[in-house]
Amino acid sequence: MAKELQEIIQRCQLLDEENFKGEDYNLFQVAGQKCFEEGNIAEVLEIVQNEKNVVIIKNMGWSLIGPILRCMLKQEQDDVERQYCMKILDKLVELCSAKELILGFLEQIEQTSREQISAAILLLLKPLQEALLKLDTKKAYSVGLSLSTILSQLSLLPIPYTKEQLQEDQHRLCQCLNALPQFVRPFVLEIVQNMEIISGGNCNDLKEELLGFCLKSLKYPLLMAELDPLPEEMAENPLRQFAAEIVRILADIRE
Repeated sequence: MAKELQEIIQRCQLLDEENFKGEDYNLFQVAGQKCFEEGNIAEVLEIVQNEKNVVIIKNMGWSLIGPILRCMLKQEQDDVERQYCMKILDKLVELCSAKELILGFLEQIEQTSREQISAAILLLLKPLQEALLKLDTKKAYSVGLSLSTILSQLSLLPIPYTKEQLQEDQHRLCQCLNALPQFVRPFVLEIVQNMEIISGGNCNDLKEELLGFCLKSLKYPLLMAELDPLPEEMAENPLRQFAAEIVRILADIRE
């Protein structure tokens, strides 16, 4: 199937960007998906990194997001294949439309099975953040949509209550909650910098979206979580840490 993908690439190299047809996109997506399913990941990486294919990947590469994620979520995937997948994903973030990337990432987060929700979110948070930072327009809306989608999917996971459940973090909810503040931080800093430029601050759309995220987080998971400090022999309660980060965000955006 790597041969089929290469043939599609060679044919598209002869076309101008505006002459790409729907059939070309479909053939590229199907052949690319087969490559991941059959383990021809190194070949896909070579195609994506080839400078001759920049225009093709820029236009069609976003369709590989689903196959990449499914490949990375396979339990038997080895470290080399995972590194190849990450490099392909990095190249897509570099070349593809931010809007198409964001829609692709959120679609995968929404469609992932309950058992793999946290793994998918942890894999896609960084590229999703990078795509959001590339946006020139509708950034606030896209940030809000991303956070709403992530929280909605996380709400399907059970909240750990006991010390043992928190330590085990079976569904990796605590890991996701630990990663979310870092995901949000660049957008918080953008608001803070805007406040410094405009005396007294400016309640812009991005600020409203982050405020909405904080309020939703107070409802889930924090409203139902046990936030008491844990025994000294155990690390800080991750849900309590998340609550502290939410309070910090609210303070930073002056809410």
